[in-house]
Amino acid sequence: MQSNTFDPRGRKRVLTMFGCMAQSAAGATRATVLNLSPDGLCLRNDGPQIARIGDRIEVASERVGRLSGTVYWRRGDTVGIRLDRSTNTSAQIESYFRTYCRVH
Repeated sequence: MQSNTFDPRGRKRVLTMFGCMAQSAAGATRATVLNLSPDGLCLRNDGPQIARIGDRIEVASERVGRLSGTVYWRRGDTVGIRLDRSTNTSAQIESYFRTYCRVH
């Protein structure tokens, strides 16, 4: 059962904008990643809505590879995805930060 105590707002979040493919049991669509953190991402569907809160979803792009997670919230065509925790996911996110984000 999914806990409702997850609150990622205190984590480092990077505003970004890159295209990806999003896939769920309901189908696949092009989408745009709007922000990314070690725990999740914000995704805007550029095609049909394919996921509801609680649905499993996979995001694939050249910038982050394949990331899987669960839809945690939804507002219109935008969804928040809580990423599955694994060392592979952590390495992919950190690689994205090192490659595409400037440190001030």
